[in-house]
Amino acid sequence: MKILFELIAVNHKTYHSIAQRIKEQYPRAQFAGIVGYNEDNKQFYDFLKNQTQVKFEFLELWHEIWERALESETDHALLKDFEEKSDKKSLWRYIAADRCLGYEFMRGALWQPHCLNRINTRENILQVFSGLIKEYRRIFETFKPDVFIPAMAMGTIDIFILDQLCKEYGVKYVTSLTARTESYFTFAEDVELNCPRIEETYRQLMGNMLTLDLGPAQRLYAKLLADLNNSDFSDRKHECFQYKKLETWPEKIKFHIKTPLIAARVTRDWLMMKLNGRPHHFVLRKPCDLTAYFGYLKFALGRHHQNYQLLYQGMGGKLPQGQKYIFFPLHISPEHSTQVMGTMWQDQIHVIEALAKSIPFDWVVYVKEHPATLYCRARPTDFYKRLRKLPNVSLAPVYANTGEIIINSEMVAVITGTAGWEAVQRGKPVINFGKCFWDCLDLSRRTTDPERLSVDIHQELKRHQSISLKERERRVICFLASILENSFHVTLGEVFGNSRVGSDEEYQQVAEEVAAALIHYLNQEEGVREELKV
Repeated sequence: MKILFELIAVNHKTYHSIAQRIKEQYPRAQFAGIVGYNEDNKQFYDFLKNQTQVKFEFLELWHEIWERALESETDHALLKDFEEKSDKKSLWRYIAADRCLGYEFMRGALWQPHCLNRINTRENILQVFSGLIKEYRRIFETFKPDVFIPAMAMGTIDIFILDQLCKEYGVKYVTSLTARTESYFTFAEDVELNCPRIEETYRQLMGNMLTLDLGPAQRLYAKLLADLNNSDFSDRKHECFQYKKLETWPEKIKFHIKTPLIAARVTRDWLMMKLNGRPHHFVLRKPCDLTAYFGYLKFALGRHHQNYQLLYQGMGGKLPQGQKYIFFPLHISPEHSTQVMGTMWQDQIHVIEALAKSIPFDWVVYVKEHPATLYCRARPTDFYKRLRKLPNVSLAPVYANTGEIIINSEMVAVITGTAGWEAVQRGKPVINFGKCFWDCLDLSRRTTDPERLSVDIHQELKRHQSISLKERERRVICFLASILENSFHVTLGEVFGNSRVGSDEEYQQVAEEVAAALIHYLNQEEGVREELKV
């Protein structure tokens, strides 16, 4: 069996240890890697090169793949063939999801500058796309992998190319993701994170074609509801709540004093890179010139100004008692959930405007910023101003309790976010624009046509009332049972999920559990099972 890994700083220890466990059980297994790193964590690439526990047939560097793609000639016949074989039937659908090549399609987000922003012409984009197809096809034809294991939640067109090549060459695509229950994970089979085994088990349970002990699922459901009703659960633990509301003039002045300090820090870092001649291998961050400097400065100051707006006491507020509303929680952007899972809906102002044009006359759209935006993303300076101009849109404080907002809402609308799953569990009607893992429950409505949005909202409200509480609970419990049947428990889920850096011993423990689950998963695939026996 040949396994191709996508290795980055946050997963390399886990994936390396998984390879060790697989090698112990299947000595003839072979491994290779596509490696992405930046100058701040180059040491992990050195570790992979120098370690002796696992032999990698090769370690292809991601930035070198992109450099060769940038220098290649555009092959229009290759692009045509790729597009024809693709599920979406348009390369631009994939380009728009890319944080670099699709920068111009991104709305509602400031992003770090790169060279393609300056020459992001149609032909240049197609040249890179064509070059990347050639590079990854070469890797597949050279190594001939049986299994490809990508890094979680990546955001460039590479993932679409790799996904399609897996289908073309009959390679099993296996990516891990959270099962939306504490410390449980499952495996998805494509870039859109589809889990057909979970959906099939759910259908069999609902149709009485499969018998499982529903006790564990019932207990899990009770725990999930208890967690949701706990005011200290969910986003109340989020890092954003370390930020202090700006309620007094001294606090505001102190916040503004940081502005020149931020500018000075950006200037210092840029000068050090420029004057020391520090090589920056990341091709998208070249060249290190004044255009790049002003781009970094715009991003840093833009995020600082955004945080002032979010933390200022007058930014957002509670709705009047009795005001009906549909709740729309903003997604951080760019992010896998918007760029990849909700490509056609990544312009969230457009989504909010569509909702504002479609709700009943006595409702408002209640919008809440994602807490993570405070420290890892930035919006354009006019983003919130544009929202406040809409007469039936109101902004919630960033530190407001999301659970309480969901409970008091008439309906929840999401692209693909977790708030939609929480609303389903709470028995609230849900509109989702992207494909969501809970769609198979038929307790929400996916809408893909803005022209029908008002009708969809109206019909979903009525349909929701026709589903009894008992039937709703039955569907959720059967779904949780199917998740438990097709997922695996990781004792240190926060380490595997990359929310916490672990020790070497912890990564070993995680790897043993994940490797056992992965081998079990692959053994259920007939073609891969035969390879495992070799």
